[in-house]
Amino acid sequence: MEVASFMRAPCSRSPAWFASSVFQPSLGRAQSSPSSPRTHGSLNRAAVLAWSLGLIKGRRQRTSRRAADRLRIAGRHLVDEEGRIVLPRGINFSGLSKVPRVPEGATHLGGPSFYEHREVSFVGRPCPLERLEEHLNRLRGWGFTLLRLVITWEAVEHAGVGEYDLEYLQYLKEVCSRAGEKGFWVIIDPHQDCWSRWTGGDGAPGWTLEAAGFRLGPELHSSGAAFLHQEHGDPLPSMSWPTNYDKLACATMFSLFWAGDLVAPGVQDNLNQGQTLQQLLQGSFLAAMAQVARTLREVPCVLGFETMNEPHPGWLGRGTRKTPKNSRSAKEPQSKPDEGKGQSRPATI
Repeated sequence: MEVASFMRAPCSRSPAWFASSVFQPSLGRAQSSPSSPRTHGSLNRAAVLAWSLGLIKGRRQRTSRRAADRLRIAGRHLVDEEGRIVLPRGINFSGLSKVPRVPEGATHLGGPSFYEHREVSFVGRPCPLERLEEHLNRLRGWGFTLLRLVITWEAVEHAGVGEYDLEYLQYLKEVCSRAGEKGFWVIIDPHQDCWSRWTGGDGAPGWTLEAAGFRLGPELHSSGAAFLHQEHGDPLPSMSWPTNYDKLACATMFSLFWAGDLVAPGVQDNLNQGQTLQQLLQGSFLAAMAQVARTLREVPCVLGFETMNEPHPGWLGRGTRKTPKNSRSAKEPQSKPDEGKGQSRPATI
């Protein structure tokens, strides 16, 4: 079976390294890596000659602008419409999608607007539509064929439970459709880091914390429940954001998401939804991602969904006073499950 030359390229090398070390007849030219033996050049030149004489069958019309083929599963492989094994070259697109465009969500920007979490828009993330072709052409020129398209739960459902941002969903559909026209496949990445922007990362809507009894305000940082760039300011200590995984706010939210019915039995949400916290959090996340799936189901280049980027167990599986030795923030001061509770108000039991 012929192997289509769409290998994933290590991100640590320059774009010039991405080229395959074998001739690609479908592209109509030879490509070799800078580290290839000199003999490859001779072989590639011979292949070019053979292809030009018609001795090797290829398709001249296959270019970086051709729409992505539909893929299917054959045994352990993805194959294209001609039965060739496909090994996509993937890249994240893009980290900007973790924060809103309106208001500007860059983490060094603080102030009251940061806590006005319901009135935001992610339309234009990862880039405005008028700039999309420029970015896609550049990525295609570097040899990439697959986009890991970053989205967040917050982008879809920031306004409230079950209130989906239809403008963003249509924007997302347009991004995927145009990417497919440029020859990309797309994997949807429901991204999170440290649960949400108000717990030191990105991902979940602000109302999820309110449902669990947290007040969204500067007290999250000043109490030690979270470490926020928006409150700390610059310079930001190197790799300080992952310490949030073991702080009160983030660890509590993940514990409630995975096992709220076990660790907080009978506790209802603070948003008058009439659900337990686990039911509300899990159900809302899944419903939001289902809304995305319904929006994109007719876009053929979308291969599928990840489940959740880098999920964390929260407090689950820990003792009440110990930080595990393998914690990513074991050397930093930590909140424990019974510390830092002063800034939150209890939900009704």
